[in-house]
Amino acid sequence: MKTVKDFIFVGAAAIIFIIIGIALLSAVIYYTTGNENYVKTSATVTHTEIWRNENGYVAQITYEYYVNGERYVKQSPHIRNASSSKFEGDTLFVYYNPDNPEEVTEGNNMNFSVLFFGIAFLVIGGGLFAFTLKGIKKKNEISINNKLTD
Repeated sequence: MKTVKDFIFVGAAAIIFIIIGIALLSAVIYYTTGNENYVKTSATVTHTEIWRNENGYVAQITYEYYVNGERYVKQSPHIRNASSSKFEGDTLFVYYNPDNPEEVTEGNNMNFSVLFFGIAFLVIGGGLFAFTLKGIKKKNEISINNKLTD
């Protein structure tokens, strides 16, 4: 890096990477906390719908579960890989909010790819930031040495 513009560009990129990393990790924390008091129960798949789009097969399942004798019916979000979907009569485990049994999740909301990218963005941003600081320090040392020799 030779000019101040180079330092500014790399420093700005480092800050952007760090902000994105923090945002991604915050999202992981937000979506994985708050449901630790949910109760696990079994649900039965009542309907499976599979269709093909430009990316392959997509599935959506409807399932039912019971809490205190009351029946609840939910639809899962679309599942991109239909081969991993469940079919009518299959059992799956869901987690419901004991204070509001209609509030249900199909498992831990931890998304490892979001966690991975959050950490990667932080590491890259931190590396760029350290590189920028090291470059600024070296440029200042060169500048001071040039002034001393003049």
